[in-house]
Amino acid sequence: TGQITYGTSNIPVPADAFVPFEVLPTYNRIGAMTIKTDGHYELHLRAEYRYNWDTDDIKLQYVDENGVVYEKKFESLKDLNTTRDINLEKVN
Repeated sequence: TGQITYGTSNIPVPADAFVPFEVLPTYNRIGAMTIKTDGHYELHLRAEYRYNWDTDDIKLQYVDENGVVYEKKFESLKDLNTTRDINLEKVN
């Protein structure tokens, strides 16, 4: 758990927003975040997928109400899990 924000102003991701995370390079969606008030989140992994906790690259993605895409990549699920506060950056 922690707080997830987006953009250069660190805006909290809205409650109930859809923020999936995918394994790279396959882009298999292996889980999603439950977003609560003020951008606080919980991670939820999908049990039906296989992944390596220490070596699989992970990508988070959020699309705002204007269709602008924000992402953040992590070197592993372990890295994602130990990072409390996350800021997603605008994709060009």
